[in-house]
Amino acid sequence: MAATRDRNEQIVRRGFEAFETMDMGAFTKDWADDLVWDVAGYDTWPGSKTSYTGAPEILTEFGSFMGSVRALEVTDLQVKPLDDNRVIATYHERRINEGEEEPVNLDIGIVYEHDRATGTITRIEVYTGHERAWQAAKAGTVRHAFEGFQRLDMDAFTAAWHPDIVWDMRGYENWPGDQLEYKGEAEVIAGFAGYLAAVKKLEVSGLHITALEDGRVLGVHLEKRTYENGDVTFLDIGTVYEFNSDGQIIRVEVYTGHDTARAAVGL
Repeated sequence: MAATRDRNEQIVRRGFEAFETMDMGAFTKDWADDLVWDVAGYDTWPGSKTSYTGAPEILTEFGSFMGSVRALEVTDLQVKPLDDNRVIATYHERRINEGEEEPVNLDIGIVYEHDRATGTITRIEVYTGHERAWQAAKAGTVRHAFEGFQRLDMDAFTAAWHPDIVWDMRGYENWPGDQLEYKGEAEVIAGFAGYLAAVKKLEVSGLHITALEDGRVLGVHLEKRTYENGDVTFLDIGTVYEFNSDGQIIRVEVYTGHDTARAAVGL
């Protein structure tokens, strides 16, 4: 929903404004008590760990980090909601470390996860490089959609879809639907409804995600179908996701067989 996304964006922007003035109360105001701050994607992070939990531990590490910096400047901030509970921020960081004269220049990307109901930030992932952050965000989008489908939460499943999304089933052997390509959210959902009606129970598991160099994302998983007569079938499914510049999913291609899907993207 637009209001939820706007709220989350403003929370992230307020955090940057508070950090610029070193107002730690305002900086942490919207953090969950058990917020996880993950810096595994930040090259040469100077801290003792790559993951910190809760404001006390995070701020202690920040204090150590800032103690090693003589000057720090953040410019070119861009903030974009990804869906109803995630936001990406990218910016340029220029800092001068203690005992050094030459500045360090870095492009930094941060992916935020919010509580959907309250906007409270529950997880922050920091990456060196804007493209690296975007690829991580896209992989997260695929994971969130998969998890939404697992629990048949159609809002979560479709949260990052572009309204004109195209869903291509040509690579799915024996697809039971009445067409092989669906265009637009309503048509795709209707196609899925017909597919789900053909089985008594559908379970998906074992998701593995690969971010591709061309900006797409490959997800492979296991599908278990149980029919009304008790028969059970298992299929290895591979799905290729294409995104626009705002991180919305604009095209999905589905394949029977992990190797087939990997071959389709040149792996």
